[in-house]
Amino acid sequence: MKVDEVEEESKQREREVKIRQSKVVEALRQIAIKLGKTDWDFTVDPCSGQSGWNVDAPNEPRNVIKCECNATCHITTMYVLPY
Repeated sequence: MKVDEVEEESKQREREVKIRQSKVVEALRQIAIKLGKTDWDFTVDPCSGQSGWNVDAPNEPRNVIKCECNATCHITTMYVLPY
């Protein structure tokens, strides 16, 4: 492969990742709306542990998301229970 082809392929993969991530974020927004969840702040990095993201699940988890944070954030555990 030529250098230009490799660079274009890399850019295409980055675009695909961003699209996937935006779809996941939108799905989480809709879940938050349905649950009345107000402490998921979509303006902060979920891997930061701030604003209700990536917190340890309590003994009785309710509406908690746990992520594995490497190059991108991947949801590994999600507890969504009625109150």
